[in-house]
Amino acid sequence: MLQYIAKRLAGLAPTLFIVAVLVFLFVHLLPGDPARGAVGKAGVEHYEAMREKMGLDLPLTEQFWRYTSSLAQGDFGYSYSTRRPVAEDLTGDRGDDNDQGCAGQKPSHAAVPVGRQSQSRRACTWGGSPGAGRVRGRCC
Repeated sequence: MLQYIAKRLAGLAPTLFIVAVLVFLFVHLLPGDPARGAVGKAGVEHYEAMREKMGLDLPLTEQFWRYTSSLAQGDFGYSYSTRRPVAEDLTGDRGDDNDQGCAGQKPSHAAVPVGRQSQSRRACTWGGSPGAGRVRGRCC
């Protein structure tokens, strides 16, 4: 059993490295610029400052080194859409955003009960398929 665990852990490092390389490449190969998305329609000065802050003005090798070293330290960066560290977004700590109703809940809290409920009922007339438009067993 100990050999099996050691073998699985030894295979984990190359897998994580390959995933990190693919994510890094996808970010750089996709059309658009993350700095432009973060600043929106702001001026050229703000755009250049954001590129420098994000490290996009550095060579790709240095960008990748910073990316992987930050990941190894548990620093997943900053989300410009939620304006919070990504680690907080991943842990589900929403701070004072709990007043959002259903939007503030984790999807798994509702998905399993709703799925089981809709599977146990016959087809709803709204939507044409079993469970379509069904919330807590009621047709919407």
